[in-house]
Amino acid sequence: FSLAAESLIGQQIIVSASRRREKVLDAPASVAVVDADEIRDRHALSIGEYVKSMPGVDHSQTGLAQNNTVIRGFNNIFSGAVLMLVDNRIARVPSLRLNANNFIPVTGEDIERIEIVLGPGSALYGPNSANGVMHIITRSPFGSEGNTISLSGGERSVRKVSLRHASSFNNKVGIKVSGEYYAGDDWEYVDPAEVQARGSNPRDYGMERRSGEVRLDYRPTDEMTLIGSGGYTSTRSIELTGQGAGQAENWTYNFLQGRLLYRGWFAQVFYNKSDAGDTRLL
Repeated sequence: FSLAAESLIGQQIIVSASRRREKVLDAPASVAVVDADEIRDRHALSIGEYVKSMPGVDHSQTGLAQNNTVIRGFNNIFSGAVLMLVDNRIARVPSLRLNANNFIPVTGEDIERIEIVLGPGSALYGPNSANGVMHIITRSPFGSEGNTISLSGGERSVRKVSLRHASSFNNKVGIKVSGEYYAGDDWEYVDPAEVQARGSNPRDYGMERRSGEVRLDYRPTDEMTLIGSGGYTSTRSIELTGQGAGQAENWTYNFLQGRLLYRGWFAQVFYNKSDAGDTRLL
């Protein structure tokens, strides 16, 4: 007898609909999934561009990387109606309740899948999830060892470089490091009221972003996993607000997260921080 390996595409396994592993067809809510192959085939500047063609998603682009994404509702400038999660961590900008997709320190090469729950999620997730949940799940260093470097560019002087490294030791300790940098010239608009008030055009159309993330996984036993991670983002761009355009300068966003997985139990603690730096309304 000769045995050969063959890949069969079955039902996708999700975790966001019931906060447990289940098949898409068994989930009690409508769930859309963007898998890793689709993400790696599309060189996007923000996470919102990966999901903008999904059913039930309304996506508005306000800059090269700036955008607003909502589910089952009306879009607006400062969007916080959707509960945005990254590896079970609430990822919106603290104090503002703003889902700034370009602030999340994650690279496309590091995303395993994006799950979108098209329906109210308050029973499982609490407030700010009445319109739905968008959950970004990143790759574990276990099973994804190796190095990845990506270079891309395009119109508006866009240039982007991202890298990822993952390694493991004795199937007990895994480490992952990822980082990304991109820059470009945003679309230009001169507001006569701003020029009249300041005597010149105060807008800086150069857009720039730096981000990085580190993650450490430890498996003392086959049934227990401890995960620690941290990330950092620094951005410069023009952000639209309910009070007009704002010039984001040295705006930093960072987080720390610890997770414990033991059999069917899950616990986590996380800390999000945002510093607007020299940001000002125009």
